[in-house]
Amino acid sequence: MDKSLLIAAIESQERSAIGYQTGSLSQARADSLSAYLAEPYGNEQDGRSQVVSSDVSDCIENVMPGLIRVFSSGDEICAFAPHHQGDEAAAEQETETVNYYLTSANNFVPFLQTWLRDGLISKNGYVKAIWTDEDYQEQESYTGLDDNELTYLMGIEELEIVEQSQDMSGLWTVKLKKTTRKGKPVLYNCPSDQILVNGDHTEVSLRKAKFVQHRVRMTISDIREMGYDVDDDIGDTYEMDTYEEEGRDRWEEMDDDSANDPASRVVTLRESYMRVDYNNDGHAELRKVVMVGKTVLENVEWDSIPICAWTPVIMPHKHVGRSLAEMVEDIQKTKTNLLRSGLDSMSLSIHGRWAISDKVSLDDMLVSRPGGLVRLKDGAMPGEGHIMPLIPPAIAGQVFPALEYMDGVREVRTGVMRMGAGLQTDSINKMNSTATGANLMASASAQRNELIARSFAEIGFRDLALLTHELIRKHCDKEMVIRLRDKWVPVDPRQWKTRMDMTISVGLGTGNREQQLNNIMLVAQAQQQAFPAGIVTPENIYNLATKLAETAGFKTPDMFFTMKKDGEQQLPPEVEQQMQQGMAIIQQQKALIDDLKAKINEMKANIQADIYKADKSAETAITTAEMNNSSKEMITVFQSAIDALVASQQGIVDRISGLENMEVDLSPVIDAMRGMMNPEQEEME
Repeated sequence: MDKSLLIAAIESQERSAIGYQTGSLSQARADSLSAYLAEPYGNEQDGRSQVVSSDVSDCIENVMPGLIRVFSSGDEICAFAPHHQGDEAAAEQETETVNYYLTSANNFVPFLQTWLRDGLISKNGYVKAIWTDEDYQEQESYTGLDDNELTYLMGIEELEIVEQSQDMSGLWTVKLKKTTRKGKPVLYNCPSDQILVNGDHTEVSLRKAKFVQHRVRMTISDIREMGYDVDDDIGDTYEMDTYEEEGRDRWEEMDDDSANDPASRVVTLRESYMRVDYNNDGHAELRKVVMVGKTVLENVEWDSIPICAWTPVIMPHKHVGRSLAEMVEDIQKTKTNLLRSGLDSMSLSIHGRWAISDKVSLDDMLVSRPGGLVRLKDGAMPGEGHIMPLIPPAIAGQVFPALEYMDGVREVRTGVMRMGAGLQTDSINKMNSTATGANLMASASAQRNELIARSFAEIGFRDLALLTHELIRKHCDKEMVIRLRDKWVPVDPRQWKTRMDMTISVGLGTGNREQQLNNIMLVAQAQQQAFPAGIVTPENIYNLATKLAETAGFKTPDMFFTMKKDGEQQLPPEVEQQMQQGMAIIQQQKALIDDLKAKINEMKANIQADIYKADKSAETAITTAEMNNSSKEMITVFQSAIDALVASQQGIVDRISGLENMEVDLSPVIDAMRGMMNPEQEEME
């Protein structure tokens, strides 16, 4: 395929693409943005109410705080799964690195707000992730250098000598400029009118799209800074193109000084990602084609499309979904008409219309003011019917129930509840005003918001995390050291694997932060009760403590809790003292057991002697049996005491073994153990 055919194929895809400027989608997005801004509808009349309801903005801004909190309340938003046993450490490091570059290395919260609002207003939100290398410069000064040291410094590639001087003794003083190049993935929000997608694309995700184009208005100078060689007089067939959606108008106030400065002329840069068989091998490969007008600036084979998309409500087999603004636009327009009618009615009731005769001063009737006088002409008397009010229909009483009805329709459609926003009206039924009713309403609203968050997480954010992982793995050519969880960690992306198994940890399904804290405290109580059974380990306690700190809003739980290393003892002195006391009790019980065993052996010998004496003295069989049974009962009693002591001793050993592996203060448990053992000891003594 030659270049002219490639250009023709791109232009054909543009004309049939989703989001093209002549399509209905562009107008629908412009209408949604206008409704979000509560702009006038254009049907306003002079002297009448011109109020505009703000339902679209209210719904979107009500949902936004919850979505932002879901995706910004923790350190780990996405997590990569290991490929096989032994890959856990590598997967964990890649997870922390990707999360670092997504959040800390970028202005994450403003970026996230723009991406979410784009989807909630314009049906689809788009972002672009590219790798950017930046040079950081710093100066260093050295004095007293000999020739060998100076030669060594001059051989370092990153250093450049700015100034140098030599003193009388032959030593050098130099000032060096050190240039360090650092790269990172940078996230850009793309307005929806700048993205074109092939018309037959049936998924929200763009990873498998046949054609995606990012078209943006830029100056010639900006294009040159991107590394492209562009002529001042380059032709731009899109110079008069008005593809930007009405309401954005990002360029309308820009001065056109191209006549004086050709580098400031604004042109349309079109960056297309298209699957086409350019090398005629029978297989369509993904290519990146950058153009201005019909001039191709770059045409290379590419790995993946660097643009990610999401939509709040997924439509089956379509790339474009439904926005929250779209669901509320008609309600906002209806409420606007109702509000205007009600306000006009109240205004007419105060400043009404009148029927007057020629006996009334017209100038006085044209001025409506409190305490104003109306003069009658000579001969006219009040009460003769010279002034008659024209009574307008009182519709204000009907308007407000209608407004409340429309609010109910909005709640059912969007799940955004007035009670959830702190608003309550007298018309809310009694069931909803109870705690149970309020919880049911809040739960229903949370489920709708959770569905929007899940759509964003599983489509847009998943693609962005995978793309970020791919950029880091592709562009990092050496080991780097980054700060992860307040520790400097060496990371070598050259050893990373291509990963597709990933989960998005957005804290969904467990309620808000207060509910999560309550759930953690319930687990802590269960751990406390399960500790005597030996099914709670120090690692379990550490995991619960770190989760508690994260949920409370602290991003570095290691500030508060430290996991004990293998073989390391971190018991407090009071716990060690209690352990020693427990060992002393065990030694005392061992001495008691040895004493009881000696007494049992002595009794057995006495029994045998008594039986022998009985036989010798010709006692009756009954007497012998009675003696035998009585002695056996005594032996059984002693044996039971020995078994109880052994069991108690084993329990103490188990508890002390557990203490050796604990990092927490277990004094209440030790006291309880000692309370259990003391009665036995006193009884034996």
